[in-house]
Amino acid sequence: MALLARAARPVLSLVAALAAAAASCIVPCNEIGCDGGLEWTAAPADGSTIVPGAYQLEFVLEGTSHVLVCDIAAGLRDSGCSEPVVTGGDAFDIVVDLTPRQAGDTWDPDAPVEALRVSIADHSDWHDDDRSQSVRGPEDVEITMTLDGRTLLEDTFAPEYERDEDFWGDERCGYCDEREDRTSQWTP
Repeated sequence: MALLARAARPVLSLVAALAAAAASCIVPCNEIGCDGGLEWTAAPADGSTIVPGAYQLEFVLEGTSHVLVCDIAAGLRDSGCSEPVVTGGDAFDIVVDLTPRQAGDTWDPDAPVEALRVSIADHSDWHDDDRSQSVRGPEDVEITMTLDGRTLLEDTFAPEYERDEDFWGDERCGYCDEREDRTSQWTP
C-alpha cells in the first residue's frame, strides 16, 4: 500500500503542476460592459416632433452601405424601424431607438417621436487576430436621411475614438472604443 502511495505522488504532482500552469494562462477578463462605438442622434432643428412618414436612412460605414426605413406614426406605439439591409463589405451592429416626447411623469406609449437615436459598433473580433470581445466604432461615416425622395440631411465625419487597450483587464481580452456622440438636425 505504501509503495502504491509513493508511485501515485509523481502523478499527482504532475497533475497539480499542469493545473497551476493552466490557471496562470487564464486571462482575468473583467465583466465590465463596453458602451463603445458611435451614437448618432437626429431630430428636427425647430424642436418639433418628427412628422409621420417613412424615413429612409443610409449609413455608409467604412465603404459598406446599411439602409433601413423608420416608419414614424403619430405615436411611438405604432412607429418602428426595419432591420438594416447591408450591401458590400462587413456589417456593423446597428440599433435604432425612437425617443418619444413625454408630457408628464407618466409613461405614454402614444407620445409623438421627437428623435432617432442610432448606436453603431462592431462587436465581432474578426478584425483583431488575437483578441476577443472587442468593440470598435466605424472610422468613416456617411449618413443620408430622406423622406418621400427629399433629402433631409447629409452628414459625413470621421470619429476620433479613445481606445482603451486594457478595458477588459488584459489586451488579449479585447478593447473598447469609448462611445462617440454625434448629433444632426434637419429642417422639417
